[in-house]
Amino acid sequence: MKRCSVLLVALLMVITMLPGTALAEEELITLRVMGPSVTLTAGSEQMTFDEWMHSGSPLVNAFNEALASYGIALELDLIPSDQYQVVCQTRLAVGLDADWMVITPLDVQTRYQLVDQGKLLPINQIWEQYSEGTAKDFFTAGDGQQEMKQFALEDGNLYWLTHVTRGEYEGEAKGATMSFMLRKDWVDRLGLEMPTTTDELYDILVAFQENDMNGNGMADEVVSLDLSRFQNGIAQWFGIGPELTYINLETGNVETPWQNPNIRAYLEFMKKLVDAGLVDTSDQGSQKQAENKISAQFSWTTDTWTEATVTVGEGEDHACFVPVLCSAVDGVEPHALLQGGLMMGSDAFAVTNVCEHPEAIGALLDFVTSDEYLTLTEYGLLDYTYTEDENGVRTKITGDSFEQQYMSSRSAPWISILPRREMVDRAAEVHAVLNAAGDDAAYLEDLEAKEAMGYALLSADYVFPHETTPNFAVETPEETEEIAEISTDLTTYSEELLTQLVLGTQSMEDWDTYMADLERLGLNEYVAIHQARYDRTK
Repeated sequence: MKRCSVLLVALLMVITMLPGTALAEEELITLRVMGPSVTLTAGSEQMTFDEWMHSGSPLVNAFNEALASYGIALELDLIPSDQYQVVCQTRLAVGLDADWMVITPLDVQTRYQLVDQGKLLPINQIWEQYSEGTAKDFFTAGDGQQEMKQFALEDGNLYWLTHVTRGEYEGEAKGATMSFMLRKDWVDRLGLEMPTTTDELYDILVAFQENDMNGNGMADEVVSLDLSRFQNGIAQWFGIGPELTYINLETGNVETPWQNPNIRAYLEFMKKLVDAGLVDTSDQGSQKQAENKISAQFSWTTDTWTEATVTVGEGEDHACFVPVLCSAVDGVEPHALLQGGLMMGSDAFAVTNVCEHPEAIGALLDFVTSDEYLTLTEYGLLDYTYTEDENGVRTKITGDSFEQQYMSSRSAPWISILPRREMVDRAAEVHAVLNAAGDDAAYLEDLEAKEAMGYALLSADYVFPHETTPNFAVETPEETEEIAEISTDLTTYSEELLTQLVLGTQSMEDWDTYMADLERLGLNEYVAIHQARYDRTK
């Protein structure tokens, strides 16, 4: 009996030495990961991320197998997302027990404190020492260079990672575009051409009301814009950026609309539109959109979802908003707003000082920067969540299972605990607007005009990022304090002043007083802070 037992043990030892067996699993280095358990929705079904990761589904199994091929496994400590911030702060106070941690809820000041306390490890030093090449190449010669530029602290180290989205058009990094968009179906009905100047735009907007384009007997066809902001498409025709401070990529400088030479011309044009009753000054834009009262809007160039909410009269063409660029002042080329070709996300992932296996973090970094991870995250499994034709074009499948339905319109849920490396084909994104037409030939014709303008805007010079903050380096502790002291009062005053000048409740005659107020509130210092942050990314 004893001999049989020994032989059995020996046999088990041989078996467990084989790949994929229990011992092979024990040889994996386990990384403890702390993050939120978000709620996942597919159709009418819901489950938490924690439940899904323990479901044993094909995609979860493939994810774990891919990790195992890098010699690692994840031990997940997932907290309900509505409790995560509190739990996160509590764990930091009593002591960390995770190697990898989602620190998204922590503000920049708290993150700096963790760095000063030595609780976060420099991630760049880990990939320098332990990457097999994939992560090191990504961060030193690939898209991750931008992440390093924007998020490295003053000591030159990177202490947290985020999502990186790369948009591509004709071989160049390009972001999605936003623009001022006009009801082309109404322009067509009047037999007019799309405007190319602000004077022509004004005349068309007047004509929409005079001809009662929505047929309700009232002159209520209006433009939908946020009057308190410069991010509206029209300001950019005057050479003005979208925010209180913005990056002008032609000059390489951070500027402010209030010091732009064309600011008064812009305000006068906007007031002209408001005085003529051509702009919606209510807070009921969505309702007016549904009631077919919106003549123009500012939105993503590929926006067809808004058009689907518009109820048009019987026999009328489908609503279609098409981008326009209108010359406004001599010597200034009108521009749309673009995302950066490389966009950094807002989520943050860090390595803590209790991590005893930096080599395993190096392997994890190699995994999340690999093509395998990108495909698994964005598409899932071939012939399960997507198909691929002979030209390499991938199409997502809408199947019966929860994760097939989920993946048909989303990325894999693990992007709540790991950085995402998203690739977006901007040409395909623009071309996809045609899908909204169905068998509506007239709508298709207008959508083809939208598509053509979408390509034109992608090909145009990139001058104004649609958002400024994603293009800045992380603020220093001193900058954080200065911004906190300045931003609230300055931003509030700017938004109120802009609205009042456009509505005519404040007079342009008191211009010097307004500029003095802005300077007193710290406008010049605010610009200088953001210039310094932008310079650090160059």
